[in-house]
Amino acid sequence: MALQNGELSKELLDSQAHIWNHLFGFINSMSLKCAVQLQIPDIISHLGLLSELVETLNINQERNLFVYWLERILFHLVSL
Repeated sequence: MALQNGELSKELLDSQAHIWNHLFGFINSMSLKCAVQLQIPDIISHLGLLSELVETLNINQERNLFVYWLERILFHLVSL
């Protein structure tokens, strides 16, 4: 049975959304793993300030941007 244009477009969009959900699910789980390995929850509970996180992690200054992106991913994950 041939699908009409509208049905084909909806099916394609649904398939793409399904793949993106799996991709972002992987990113979320890897972000949580990274946060636990870096002991970010412990640091935040000890310091109480997210702004001092990068200094406390004692990582290379070139990687500060990655910590920022990790914080954003975790923030959106918690706010879901």
